[in-house]
Amino acid sequence: MKDLAKKYLLLLIFSIFSLGASQPNFILVLADDVGWPHIGPMARYFETKYPHIPLNSIDSMPPSGYPFTPNLDAMAANGALFPNSYVTGSTCRPSIAGLLSGCNDVFNLVQGQHTILPQLLQQVGYATLKTGKWWEGSPKDWGFDESNKDYGVLDVQIGRKTMEPVYDFIVGAQGRDKPFFIWLAVHIPHSNHNGAPADIQAYWQARWPKTNGWKYMAMVSWLDRVIGELNTFLADNGLAQNTLIAFLADNGAGLQPSKGSFSEGGLRSPLLLYYPGVIQAQIREELVSSVDLFPTFLDYAGLPVPIGCPDRMSLKA
Repeated sequence: MKDLAKKYLLLLIFSIFSLGASQPNFILVLADDVGWPHIGPMARYFETKYPHIPLNSIDSMPPSGYPFTPNLDAMAANGALFPNSYVTGSTCRPSIAGLLSGCNDVFNLVQGQHTILPQLLQQVGYATLKTGKWWEGSPKDWGFDESNKDYGVLDVQIGRKTMEPVYDFIVGAQGRDKPFFIWLAVHIPHSNHNGAPADIQAYWQARWPKTNGWKYMAMVSWLDRVIGELNTFLADNGLAQNTLIAFLADNGAGLQPSKGSFSEGGLRSPLLLYYPGVIQAQIREELVSSVDLFPTFLDYAGLPVPIGCPDRMSLKA
């Protein structure tokens, strides 16, 4: 084991000296409570893959039509969609633990037993930012240089009231000529479901089931707009071609059963990888897990994956 650890350390040192200004930036977008069929790309995939099964046979889906998520639709059309993706827990804290550690033994992360993704990226010169939902104490103890609270913004306000901490941080990282990693865990579509009245009306007119369903789906559309605004900012600042965005949810919602259950509705999550000019349009139907994002980001950064937690794989094509 000591020889393996020494080998990893040598690989890491070599990687540090090999990094250049062209290192990719990473933004990990974690939505809060999204049912797997509740974004357009997943609904369309299901209907195409299983044309003999009516879309509204899925609990909470309408007789016809799709979720109004044009920005996520565009990312899926120009990136990689993983329709058979699962998270490590059906509530947020164990799910986040598995995602950041790349390990399924999530309770060890809660006890501080794993080095997590931002720590590894920080060690090789990445600027790192935590925004939104977070359960593990001070972000600075976990490899984050800054958090939204350094900008006077509460966790729950990210995406709902402002994205300025994200944009200011990116501009600052550019000024220092540093690649960046951003943890963007918005509290959307999590309650309160106070979306735009026009969106609620649109879902009602599209015959989505029940009043709570209209309000919840209006929040999904709000989430989609936040992502669209982020992509516009990256394009306007010349960063779109060098930034990998991963999108997924922490756990399911809006299905029966869903959040808190060890079922498809609780553990299945949409997963998108969007990296213009690098990741080509594709649907990857293999079974994947949120723990696979840990080695994927390191792979794209040209960094070795730490020893341990063998139940993960890089999704880099």
